[in-house]
Amino acid sequence: MFRLVRFIVSTFILAVVIWFAVTVPIGKHTLWGHLRRIASTPEAKDLATGAKQVAKEAVDRAQREVQEDGAGSANKPASPQPEH
Repeated sequence: MFRLVRFIVSTFILAVVIWFAVTVPIGKHTLWGHLRRIASTPEAKDLATGAKQVAKEAVDRAQREVQEDGAGSANKPASPQPEH
């Protein structure tokens, strides 16, 4: 029962935040309008491009490590299991 009440309250709060973001003007624009304008700046686009590049390098590095570990373990003899 508590989970249902918490879900309903959380959903209501989320709906209020969304309503505020898209309808209440803060200066010349709403919160949503400000965020859209900020995201369309060259600096924000440069940040996104840099983050994508770093993430791609990290994924490539992780894939290489997994391939090296897989190739290395195929050549190694299995370690003996400790007796219990």
